[in-house]
Amino acid sequence: SAYSDLQNKEFKSRTHGIGIGDKVTLKGKDFFVTGIISEGTGEATIYKVEDSTKDPFALKLYFEFSNYKEEPNYETLNRISAVTDPDILKLHDFGVGADKYQGKYCYEISDFAEGGDLFSVADFKSKYTREFIEKNIVPEILHGIRKLHEFKIYHCDLKPSNIFFKDKNQSDLLIGDYGSAKAYDLETEKEV
Repeated sequence: SAYSDLQNKEFKSRTHGIGIGDKVTLKGKDFFVTGIISEGTGEATIYKVEDSTKDPFALKLYFEFSNYKEEPNYETLNRISAVTDPDILKLHDFGVGADKYQGKYCYEISDFAEGGDLFSVADFKSKYTREFIEKNIVPEILHGIRKLHEFKIYHCDLKPSNIFFKDKNQSDLLIGDYGSAKAYDLETEKEV
C-alpha cells in the first residue's frame, strides 16, 4: 500500500487488523497506534506507537510464522535489549513464544527513528556525498557492528533498510531490525 493510504484513519493492516487510533496491549502495557510506517517488509508490519506518556516507539509486529524455528530468537533479543549504544537502535521490549501478541504474532518495540532508513532518503545524490559516507555512514555502522560483536550478537541482515536515522535531520545513524540476528555464548571463540 502507498504510504498515504496507510495513514488513512480508516485503513487497517491486512495481517493484524490494526489501524491508527487503535490500542495494542503488550505484556500488560498499552500502546496507541499513531501511524503505519510500512506494511511491505515481507515479514512484518511496522507501526508508530506511543505509550501513556506519549513517547514514540516503533512496533514491528511480525506475520504469523508457520515454523517456530524461523521466529526471532529469545536469547538474542534479550541480549540486544541490554545493549545501550549510540549506534544501536534501542530495543525496549519484545514478544516471542508465550509472549506473542494475540498468542501468534512475535513483536519488537524499539525507539522510533525519526529520520527513516538509509534506503528512503529523498535526495540520494545530494545526501550521500563522499564526505558524508566517510565521516558518518562508515564509522557509525562499523562502531555499531563492533558493539554487537562484543556481545556475540550477529545481525545477519545488514542492508540500507535496516540502518536508521535517529533524527529528522538524518545525521545520526543506528543499526536496527533484529529479527534475523543470532547470538552465541559469550565465552565462545566462534566468529561469524
